[in-house]
Amino acid sequence: MDIPKAVSVLQQLYDIPISVSTAYTYRKSYKERTHQAKRHTHSQIVDISLHKSTRDANVHVSINSHFATADVQYFLSYFDLQCMSTIARDNKAKVHCDVEVIQRPSKSWVKVRYSDHDWQKNSDRTLVPTTYQLVSMTDLSKEENVLCELDGIPMVKTRVTGPGLSIIKSSLFEQESCFRHMNELLFVLSLEEFKYHFMRDGEFVSQLLITVDGGGDERPRNKQTHFNTGILRWLLDMDKVKTISFAEGDSKLHSVERVHLAENRALSQNGVISSYNIHSDETDEYGFKDLGKMKENMEAAASLAVQRIKGTSFAGGHLQSYRGPSVDEWVFPLDCDGHIRSFLSRDTNEFRNENNFVLRPRGPIWEKLCTLYGLDEFKVISASRLFNQIYEPNHSWQQKYGFTVYRPDEDWRGDAQVRRFEIQTILDVGRLPEYHYLPYVQVEKLVSFF
Repeated sequence: MDIPKAVSVLQQLYDIPISVSTAYTYRKSYKERTHQAKRHTHSQIVDISLHKSTRDANVHVSINSHFATADVQYFLSYFDLQCMSTIARDNKAKVHCDVEVIQRPSKSWVKVRYSDHDWQKNSDRTLVPTTYQLVSMTDLSKEENVLCELDGIPMVKTRVTGPGLSIIKSSLFEQESCFRHMNELLFVLSLEEFKYHFMRDGEFVSQLLITVDGGGDERPRNKQTHFNTGILRWLLDMDKVKTISFAEGDSKLHSVERVHLAENRALSQNGVISSYNIHSDETDEYGFKDLGKMKENMEAAASLAVQRIKGTSFAGGHLQSYRGPSVDEWVFPLDCDGHIRSFLSRDTNEFRNENNFVLRPRGPIWEKLCTLYGLDEFKVISASRLFNQIYEPNHSWQQKYGFTVYRPDEDWRGDAQVRRFEIQTILDVGRLPEYHYLPYVQVEKLVSFF
């Protein structure tokens, strides 16, 4: 029996919705009449052996893996039930210019030839796509629920989906930092085509959830992350802003990782991305390296990457791609990053008072945010006052994998008063010794009961 006939049997007799391409993709192929082919043959009639789930090479699993994953799922459910906004962000692996971006993906049954690689990559000539996903939750279909029950694997009966967008930067001239992430997030908020994701009933959302992988420049327990989260809450006049991450080694569980597959497919088209499109020779008249010429070349390479990604199919729509906003367009100037680092470098009130400074938003991105969401254009606050608001008792909630900051007063913008504590994951004792946690809805009922 061949694959099309097997798929027909699954569809007609067992009502399992599976396509021919999917069956081919998850089928293991072995050379005929070999020991491996005989050993892996499912039966004498149907020569099908499905792949196991993809491994992520996570050898040392974190002891907090179950808890952190359930915690992320809890807050995805909470923000979905509250009709608030969730945005996922992650930095894709660096894209090296002048070599094949990736081995071009293709169907598993199609034979392809790859060009030879010398793998002598220059780390200065790399692009860094920062990927955002505007998260929404949808229920699984009836057919998918049937497949889950057949697998016998307990799983959440919702799907995390939503449109994605990429911001392309040069790794040498636009280095990653927590401060840059905040300004880029404000740039995403200022995009008019995604305004719908941050509006509910004609009003700007009062709560925002940001899910991250937990890298060094975005770790929720980092003080700079705390401070920048507080800036976001104050700047956008929100009741609650939360940053949450997965445990160490669990970054592949992040929903935004699926956007990377579409990015890889787009970036691998039309061969290598050249970093010498403008100037083939980057030396000046004296034979020294001219960084100005190199920057123009990398700008051209980043623009080419933007063109390749833009319009790529994903989640029933198309990916959007943009160049990273210039420093002159940021809501806060670049020197503000140095002030924040210095302000947080020592944990004493005397030192913070000596290094106090004023936060005053400005620039085209800020003007657009005020126009789109009706924000106060002339907001000003001192760093010391903001710091005290963040770390005042009951004004924030700190965890190893999450940080939440609340409105310091009782002038809530939302329909109801926001709880100044976060619901914790509760172990499902009925499934011990396996680690499973109660769904969020059940835990919410327990909290409301007590």
